[in-house]
Amino acid sequence: MRETGAAFPDIESLLELSRLYGITINDILEPAIPPQRITDFEQITTIPEGDLQKILQAISDPFDTDCLAIALMGASPAANSLCAKLFPEIDLAAAQHRIGRVKIERVQEMQAQIVSMINLQAAEQD
Repeated sequence: MRETGAAFPDIESLLELSRLYGITINDILEPAIPPQRITDFEQITTIPEGDLQKILQAISDPFDTDCLAIALMGASPAANSLCAKLFPEIDLAAAQHRIGRVKIERVQEMQAQIVSMINLQAAEQD
């Protein structure tokens, strides 16, 4: 009978590697998977506040808040409150009022751009 796929190491080899490198057998068999990127704008609330603030500041001009204001128009109160907390010097509600009504497609586009930028920044830091 012919074997296919990779050979599975025996337990003695795994124990030896574990002792040699000071790692667990689970680390050998299931290496750490890089952290998932965010896929939805609402997931910004899962990013540590300091990191999120640095990322958002890095991807936008301090005077160009329209992108963030538009993205927040379709966001949850938690996301709105988080961004207001991170940027107290920016009146996001006033910016949203100044911008007025926008199509949902525009909101989704701004949210997608921010998600892409956050993921790009995270990839560059890895």
